[in-house]
Amino acid sequence: DGARIIYAGTCGQYGSMKYEPIDEVHEMNPLDAYGVSKIAGEKYCMLYSQSYGIKACSLRISYNYGPRQLVKTPNYGIMNYFVRLALEGKEITVYEPGTQLRDYNYVDDTVDAMILAAQNENSFGKAYLLGSGKPVQFVEMVKKVIELAESGSWKFIPWPEERKRIEKGDYVVSFKKISEELGWEPKTSFGEGLKKTIDFYRK
Repeated sequence: DGARIIYAGTCGQYGSMKYEPIDEVHEMNPLDAYGVSKIAGEKYCMLYSQSYGIKACSLRISYNYGPRQLVKTPNYGIMNYFVRLALEGKEITVYEPGTQLRDYNYVDDTVDAMILAAQNENSFGKAYLLGSGKPVQFVEMVKKVIELAESGSWKFIPWPEERKRIEKGDYVVSFKKISEELGWEPKTSFGEGLKKTIDFYRK
């Protein structure tokens, strides 16, 4: 019955959190060009779904991590990049105080959401947020990476001005809508997912 499009949206579409937790109706004020482009892509999907009957759904993915993600640079997932640094025994720098909350999703849970959305006719023309329900402080994520890698170190450094301008602060998600409508919920705890990720890259 034709192609089904599951668009990979992003938490970067929202910008700074106006209330907690963020939900699908929270206003979108992205702080960088990436977030703007993701909104545009999502709107094209919704337009073609509503006007031309193309089966498209958008999943606004939270901070995704797991095996097979690029770890060469921090541009495609900072946690996986930190896993590489820790396994190589290198130092990880954290912009002080590192207390901003992040909502992480393990890749298998994200893929489960994509499959559910593709299989459910009621998802088309809609957008859903993915989250964990258990946000983690950024600095605690770094400490956990080093603990499970059993190598590496970390230190605080001041925020660079160019990074501070695009930092959105805490990011906490409600995944109530996708849970109620499609039956999705995350199955992999942060510690379990991080251990699987580190074991993969260690091998």
